[in-house]
Amino acid sequence: MCGVFRLVDFRAGVDRLPEVFEREAEDGRVRDELATVATTLTAAPGATGEASRTLRRPLLHSAAVRRGDAGVRAVPAAFRAVLVPFVVLATGAVLALYARPADTDDFFAWTIAPPFTAALLGAAYGGTLVFFGLSLRERAWSDVRLAVTAPLTLSSAMLAATLLHLDKFHLDDGGVPAVVAWIWLVVYVIVPPALLAILVLGSRGPGEDPERVVRLPVAMRVVLVLMGVAGIGTGMTLFGWPSDLAEHWPWAITPLTGRAVAAWLLGLGVAALHAAVEDDLRRIRSGLAALATMGGLGLIACARYADDLEGGLGTGVLVAVLTLLLVLGCVAVVLERRTST
Repeated sequence: MCGVFRLVDFRAGVDRLPEVFEREAEDGRVRDELATVATTLTAAPGATGEASRTLRRPLLHSAAVRRGDAGVRAVPAAFRAVLVPFVVLATGAVLALYARPADTDDFFAWTIAPPFTAALLGAAYGGTLVFFGLSLRERAWSDVRLAVTAPLTLSSAMLAATLLHLDKFHLDDGGVPAVVAWIWLVVYVIVPPALLAILVLGSRGPGEDPERVVRLPVAMRVVLVLMGVAGIGTGMTLFGWPSDLAEHWPWAITPLTGRAVAAWLLGLGVAALHAAVEDDLRRIRSGLAALATMGGLGLIACARYADDLEGGLGTGVLVAVLTLLLVLGCVAVVLERRTST
């Protein structure tokens, strides 16, 4: 600790403290002491408003500081346990839907046709695996909120679609399809209320959120808001009237697959609006990586099963949306890494 004060004059050099503290904080033994000193020095004469803000920034957001330390609202202990069944389901869905989309009659909870629908849903679950995998490493509640609100929306809509079309599931068929169908049903019955409980617990937990340090570019926030409105609007319409929209859809859908796709649109729409509200690349980085994964896998599915697509404007919109997800996710991840290093 003495080294800090030898390097920086208390009054004249207070504006240099962020740089020094970030370097010194790499020693975990002094991290807590530095946080205490930061609180004192930001109120000292000579510490400008900008110095005060930048001083606290590395202590709350740099890789050297544990975001789960005292004073920062932590992830509820039950968060990881709740995500486990969802991760199991997502893993099985990726293997069954994306790897073998033509064999859902033998390996999935219900029969999906054409194969492109299965592959696209598999791409979405692939993005979810990335989302959850990265979120499980986080310690600050602000960094996992998005991994609660979006899956809560998705799982609630998917449960509704499942119950509306329960006769289409392989619950009584025996073998692998029946096992998968029962796992699907149990997971989607348990996950929505569990996620709602986590949302309440996390929001009421002790501590505060770290400051926003990597604000979203204005253009990115605008795109996210537009994506959110479009996703929720399209998802609600498709969920309510899947048969009516089927004739205008870029590929063949049934009422069940239409509502499954609608559930994903609703989840993505809520995720986009929530990300715009969070307005911090650090807080939503897991979701951004998931967007890039979904977009990339979705474009590959379009190439693999181009014959299942109708062509025309609808297919063009689909490809454009998937490309937007890929580009937006990649650009945001790069920006977050550059500004946080």
